[in-house]
Amino acid sequence: MNSALQCLSNTQPLTAYFLDDSYVKHINKSNPLGTGGKLVVEYAKLLKKMWRNGLSSVSPNDFKYAVSRVAPQFEGYRQHDAQELLVFLIDGLHEDLNRVITKPYITIKDSEGRPDAEVSKESWEAHISRNQSVIVDLFHGQLKSTLKCPDVECGHVSVTFDPFIYLSLPLPSIRTMDIIVVDSNPQQTPIKIKVDVNSNGTVLDLKNDLMKIFVEGGGVVKELIIVEIYKNQVYKFLQEDSSIEQIAAGDQIYAYNLERPEDSTLIEVTNVTKSNSYFESFQVPFLFSHTFSSNTTTLEYLYMLLGRTFYNKELETAQDYSKVFGVQPASFKKFSNIPSTQVTVPENQYLRVSMIWHSKKEFTKFNNFEKVETGAGGKTEKEKEHITLKDCLLKFHSMEKLGTSDKWYCSKCKQFQQATKKFDLFHIPDILVIQMKRFQFFRTHRNKITTFVDFPINGLDLTPYELNVHPQRSPAIYDLYAVSNHSGSLGGGHYTACALNPHLNKWYYFNDSSVLECSEDDVVSPEAYVLFYKRREVIKNT
Repeated sequence: MNSALQCLSNTQPLTAYFLDDSYVKHINKSNPLGTGGKLVVEYAKLLKKMWRNGLSSVSPNDFKYAVSRVAPQFEGYRQHDAQELLVFLIDGLHEDLNRVITKPYITIKDSEGRPDAEVSKESWEAHISRNQSVIVDLFHGQLKSTLKCPDVECGHVSVTFDPFIYLSLPLPSIRTMDIIVVDSNPQQTPIKIKVDVNSNGTVLDLKNDLMKIFVEGGGVVKELIIVEIYKNQVYKFLQEDSSIEQIAAGDQIYAYNLERPEDSTLIEVTNVTKSNSYFESFQVPFLFSHTFSSNTTTLEYLYMLLGRTFYNKELETAQDYSKVFGVQPASFKKFSNIPSTQVTVPENQYLRVSMIWHSKKEFTKFNNFEKVETGAGGKTEKEKEHITLKDCLLKFHSMEKLGTSDKWYCSKCKQFQQATKKFDLFHIPDILVIQMKRFQFFRTHRNKITTFVDFPINGLDLTPYELNVHPQRSPAIYDLYAVSNHSGSLGGGHYTACALNPHLNKWYYFNDSSVLECSEDDVVSPEAYVLFYKRREVIKNT
C-alpha cells in the first residue's frame, strides 16, 4: 500500500485538488458504484497528514480500514499487487467524485467505415455523459481498437474507441529454447538448435525464427510441424497462434521438417517394444506424410510403406518386414494378421501407427535417432539483456492474431473468427500511468520477468503514437515523477517507491518507514513496475 500511496500522493494536480478542499463540492454520496464518499474523505485526511502536519511518518490505518470495508480483497496484512490497488483507488476516487448524478443510457454505434475523428468524438462524448471528475480530467485517455475479419470474402473491419486509465505494456523479453529438428529422412541425424524467441510471441514466431537459423546453417526447410513430446509420444500439436508463454520450461519441443502435399495424410509412427506382455515406447516418434489412393488401406501396404521408409534394406514382402517389426494402427485394439486386413484412413488426414520392434538393436541399425547433433543457435541468458520503453510501446502497438479460444464474433459474416487486432493511442491523458507486465500466469505455474527496461526520466516523446493531435494542446512530451518498484519473487516480493517531490524538486526513495533522498540513476532500475508520467503542459500550469 505504501508504494501505491506514495506514487499517487506525488501526483501534484490531484493532491492540490484535495489539499485546497476543491473535492468537497464534488462528493457524490448517491452513486451506487461509489462508497458514499467514505473513500474520498479518508484519502483527503491522509493527504493532509502527509503534506501539511509536518509529521515524519503517518500510519494510514483509517484509510486502510475504509478501503477494506468496500474491497475485502485488501483486508489483512498479506501482500497485494500495487497495480491492483492503484486501479481500485483511482476508480474508487472517480466514482466518489463523479459529477454526473443521473447516468444516461448510451448505445454505441458501429464505426461502419466512418472517419476516426467522428467515431472517437462520439465515443468520448458518450463516456463523459456518464463520467465527469478530476480523475477523468487527469487520468482518462482513449484507445483505438481495430479488429479485422480474416475471411477474404468478408474482410469486415471494426473500429472502437474505449477509455483507459493506464497502459499495460508487454515486455518483449527473449527466451532461449532448445528445439530438436527432425528431418523426414530417418537416416538424417536430428539437430538440436537453440532459438531466441519473444516470450510474448506465438508458435508462428518460433517457426519463423527456427527457419531463419536452419536456412542460415545450410538446411532446407520444407514444412515445419511443431509438437510437444511426452513419454516418447506426440502429446500435442502446437498451433501457430498458440502463445509461447504456454510452453513450460521442461516441455520437450520437436520440429518435424517434412513435405506435406495438400491431399496427404500425416502419419505418426511410435516405436514400441514388448516385454512380459507390456508395451513400452522408446525414442521419439517419427512423422512423415503419404498420399493414399483411397480412404482405406491394408496392413500389408503399411508394412511395405513403413519398411521401405525406415528400414535400410529393401525387402521383397511384408512378411519379410514382419520378422523385424510388427505394425499396429491406433484404431486396432490388438495386433492383426498381415493379409488384407483393412485399415481406415482417418478423414482428418492423421494416422497413428505403432511399430513394434522385436529388438531395439534392429531399430538402431537404420536410423540415427539416438544421436543428436548440436546446430547453430541463439545466445544464452539473453533475457537478461535490457530493453527500452520504446520497445514495449512498439510491442503494444503491433498487430496480433487472436487465439483459438479468444475468437471474435464478426457482425458481417456472422461467424466467430480469429481476427487480427491492433491497439493505437488516440488520446493520451495528462497523467499517464504505465504498468510493465512483469508477472506471467500459466496453467501450472507463475513467473516474473526480471528484464531490465530502460525508461527516460525526462522527455518521453509520445508524439509518434498519439493519433489525435489537438492544436491547443502541447506535444505529447512526458516527464517521470514516480515509480512503483517490485523486488524479489512473485509470491514473496517487496514493494518500494521512488517519487519526485514537486516542491523540493528532489527524488526520494520510500521503503516502508524509511525515506531516503536518491539520484535519478537510482530511479531507473530492473525493479521498476509501474511508471507515472506527467505531460509537460501540466507541469507548466500547476
